[in-house]
Amino acid sequence: MDEIDEEIIEKVSFVRLSKHRAKILKILKNNIMMPSEIKKENNLSYTHLSRYLNSLKDKKLIICLNEQNKKGRYYKITPEGEKILNFVEDLDNKKQKD
Repeated sequence: MDEIDEEIIEKVSFVRLSKHRAKILKILKNNIMMPSEIKKENNLSYTHLSRYLNSLKDKKLIICLNEQNKKGRYYKITPEGEKILNFVEDLDNKKQKD
């Protein structure tokens, strides 16, 4: 297995270990949103949401479009994040069929 495959597997595992990380990626799949908007769709405290957003950002699965702002930050999924989310959704669909 080459390095790229190992990195993909590591990120898929990272996302699948938390239903909240997967849900945040799904929410951002077709939207650019602020944390307050994400919070409405994912019943998390701001503290937990911030941790999830930072961990997804650290893995380069999402990006903050206006990092310099303290308030009103906008997040979107990266192309790599979309790729990982597709893997996660495929695995979840296969699991449901079994």
